[in-house]
Amino acid sequence: MEMINLAFWNKPDPDKPKQTGFEKYGEKYINENFLQDVDPKYRDMLNRIGFSENFIMSAPSFTSNDTKTLYHELDVIKMQNTILIRQNDEIIKELKKLNRPKSE
Repeated sequence: MEMINLAFWNKPDPDKPKQTGFEKYGEKYINENFLQDVDPKYRDMLNRIGFSENFIMSAPSFTSNDTKTLYHELDVIKMQNTILIRQNDEIIKELKKLNRPKSE
């Protein structure tokens, strides 16, 4: 039986920059939370949040109800922070529009 070499499937795309672990999980976090339009200067922060999210989701199952409650409260706070990031970015963009010099 002849073996087929499928190694070419795993070759990186030369036109696409290689992603770090932060960027890989950050991109997923950004897409899942609709944060694509957030100012690019915050991209590193969002990448780190996404990276951290990946490990939080892999936490072992909790046995204590107290621990479960704390975990869910933390999850709610994270969701609220994501909403605030989005809202703050929209406010900043609107303020920048208002402060642009008007061409006469």
